[in-house]
Amino acid sequence: MVSKRAYIWALMTGLSVQGALADVISPATISAPTISPPTISIVGLHSPGFTAEGPQLTCRVRVDNPHHDSFQVNDANVRLHLADAHVANGRLGEPIVVAANDSTEIDVLVEMVPGAAFSWIPLFMGGPDFKVPFEVAGTIYVDEASIGNLPFRQKGIVEKTPQGIQIYPGS
Repeated sequence: MVSKRAYIWALMTGLSVQGALADVISPATISAPTISPPTISIVGLHSPGFTAEGPQLTCRVRVDNPHHDSFQVNDANVRLHLADAHVANGRLGEPIVVAANDSTEIDVLVEMVPGAAFSWIPLFMGGPDFKVPFEVAGTIYVDEASIGNLPFRQKGIVEKTPQGIQIYPGS
């Protein structure tokens, strides 16, 4: 908005209003807005059941969208490591829309890599208690060029107690 004083000055000096604006607003005073990227966090790992290859796992990933526009997550891949051993991979089953200024939790089914169950099932079937470090890493693939693909990584502890398996996400 041009002030009345700047408008009158422009008329008196023969400048156009655009010329007056060019003098008032220089490129140094204009800056692009800072847009925060969406953030990704691991909410948890859940075991809905067992198959012949071992337990089925679902990795719940939270996507926080700080933008004024929604975007679509076309795909996601997840890799799970237990005690530094690669044990499972997962992919998103279908595209999901993350609403503007909102959060969405996405469940990604994670399947055991062949032979991996034999390396860590003895821990689960062994003694009464144990703790194993885990790491979940992957990428969220977004159908929006201004956002791009969103990598994520989170570590934590899987703990077996007399009450069952507990998962504690960390950093």
